[in-house]
Amino acid sequence: MRRFAAAVLVICLFAMLCSCTGKGGEPKDSQTENAVFQAVVTDVTETIMLIRPVEGSDELRSSDSFSIGLDEISDGTVPTVGDIYRIEYSGEILEIYPAALVRIESVVLVSSASGS
Repeated sequence: MRRFAAAVLVICLFAMLCSCTGKGGEPKDSQTENAVFQAVVTDVTETIMLIRPVEGSDELRSSDSFSIGLDEISDGTVPTVGDIYRIEYSGEILEIYPAALVRIESVVLVSSASGS
């Protein structure tokens, strides 16, 4: 499990480095609109959560699994498997597996699996 977490951390660091530029190395236009989707938490480690976009989500066409660092959670909640989060991001997806989102703006709990 530690190797998995280390691999995901390396991927996230790579994603952060790549987020500085848009396609072709050009700076990303800050005037573009962000993308938003909801996703279900499928696994949680010490540093990341894996999520699956809900059915009908455009992001589900890119990947059935995304990794998000726990430090990206905007509302301070602690995720558990089955929770549903609303994710706002730049609209760019790194095509790795699990996929990574470029420039996450917010990650907010929508529905808790425990019902509270």
